[in-house]
Amino acid sequence: MNRDDLTHVQETPRFLITRLSALGDCLVTLPVACALRDHFPHARIVWLCQHENAPLLRAHDDIDEVITVSRRWFRNPKETFNLINRLRRERFTTVFDPQSLTKSSVAGLLTGCCKRFGLGAPWGRELAPWLNTKNITVDRDSHVVDRFLALL
Repeated sequence: MNRDDLTHVQETPRFLITRLSALGDCLVTLPVACALRDHFPHARIVWLCQHENAPLLRAHDDIDEVITVSRRWFRNPKETFNLINRLRRERFTTVFDPQSLTKSSVAGLLTGCCKRFGLGAPWGRELAPWLNTKNITVDRDSHVVDRFLALL
């Protein structure tokens, strides 16, 4: 294969969803993974969450891998360092941050990915609007699932 042949090869999309906490919130975020899989059947879809939510997510067919963190991972330098290494190895092409809070946005930033989508005000809070590269504005009265799907 010569160099010109390589220009036709597209990288497989590698998506990260950063929805860390609250089992119910993870549940209503699952349509994001489903929509990604429908549109990109060969993509790698990884979900970052807290340990207690992992069993539900690992059982879902549209999620290739679940990476877990403790509740206070960002206060533990060793865990943060390990997470950075783990996330960077994945070489994500896009990060979706439906939680849009500081913790989830920092996790997206730590990936080194330059395409990080989060929710704009009023849903994107704390430092999230400054940490995500694109903040999606959605109707204030929209359903929570529709807000998360707007990130796509």
